[in-house]
Amino acid sequence: CFEAALAALPRLGATADITGAVAAYLDRYVRAGRCPAEDLLDRAGAGEHRRAHGKDSRT
Repeated sequence: CFEAALAALPRLGATADITGAVAAYLDRYVRAGRCPAEDLLDRAGAGEHRRAHGKDSRT
C-alpha cells in the first residue's frame, strides 16, 4: 500500500518534501515492521530490558 502511494505521489503533484517524508516513513517503519510508538518505547527503556506492553503484559 505504501509502495503504491509513494509511486503515485508525483502524479498527484506532491512536493518533493512530501514524497521524501513518505519515503522516509516507509523505510523507517513499514519496511522495518515498526510503528512510531516503538520509538517512544525505545527511548523510555534505553539500556533496559523492555517490558511487554498491552495484551502481552498480562500474567
